[in-house]
Order: sequence, then structure tokens, then C-alpha cells
Amino acid sequence: MPNIKTKTTVKDIKVLDKSAGLSKSIKDAFVRTKDKAEETQQSTHDTPHAYATDKASENAKELTSVTAYKAERFGRKSTKKVYNDIKAFRKNRKAEKVTDNTIKTV
Repeated sequence: MPNIKTKTTVKDIKVLDKSAGLSKSIKDAFVRTKDKAEETQQSTHDTPHAYATDKASENAKELTSVTAYKAERFGRKSTKKVYNDIKAFRKNRKAEKVTDNTIKTV
């Protein structure tokens, strides 16, 4: 019978190479920063009138967004307050019925 050849294995601790991932994330961050800087420096407005209309429309969008958020928040708070008031009212009414029942049975 022929001899079976086996490969010797070397048991070693594997180490995570963080430098490769780190360099990639630094490169991506640099590219993002560069793109943002280019966006802010490029003027997309040809005239002051175009700039003014764009700025006004941006402000209007932001105002509606903030108003909707605050209205929703106010609605949630008031709904919660009404719920708690109803719960307290029912609890008090139940307590009154219990005291009324004890008086009637005496």
C-alpha cells in the first residue's frame, strides 16, 4: 500500500490587519470633505435674483418642516395629557363609587 502524504499545518494566531481598513476610511473621508468643499465654493446662481429666490424657497421649506414637526409634537403631548386626565378621572370615579357603596351598606 502506498504511503499517504499529509501536509503539515502551522497553527498561528491570525491578526486583523487594521491598517488596510483605516487607510480606506481616511481616503473616503478625504474625498467626501473635498467634494463638500467644492460644492460650497461653486456658485450655481447666475444672478443675485436667482440666489434670492433659491434662498427664499429654501427658507420656506425649512419653515414648513419645522412647523410640521412642532405641530406633531404638540399634538402628541396634548393627546398624552388628555389620556392621562381621562385615566385619572376614571380612577377617581371608581374610588368614589367604592366609598358610596360602603356608605350604602352600613
